Amino acid sequence: MFRDNNVIPIYRLIFLGILILLLRRIPVVYAMHWHISQIEEKQQALFVGFFGPIGVSAVFYLYVSLEFLRQVTVDGVTRGDAARLSEIMTVVIWFLAICSIVGTLWKIHLLRIFLAD
Repeated sequence: MFRDNNVIPIYRLIFLGILILLLRRIPVVYAMHWHISQIEEKQQALFVGFFGPIGVSAVFYLYVSLEFLRQVTVDGVTRGDAARLSEIMTVVIWFLAICSIVGTLWKIHLLRIFLAD
């Protein structure tokens, strides 16, 4: 699905996945940690930002969006731009969700190795 799609080349998906894994939550959680009562220190904000996966919510919003886009019709047929957007969203969001899950598992195993000593 990801390697052989006509939406976005695989090298761009990989680059996007790396950027999302590195930058998606750390800056936001770090900037907002003063307003989150459960996060008391800067180190905790970095930890939460680094290990927070993209998951159920992204997939949920994907399917809500796909349902909406199916209703964008002309003469009873889904518009071409809505169908194209649905295809793009499906490929990108599923790829990022899988990257996030794999990346989070990878980070947890590396952390266990480094903290085992």
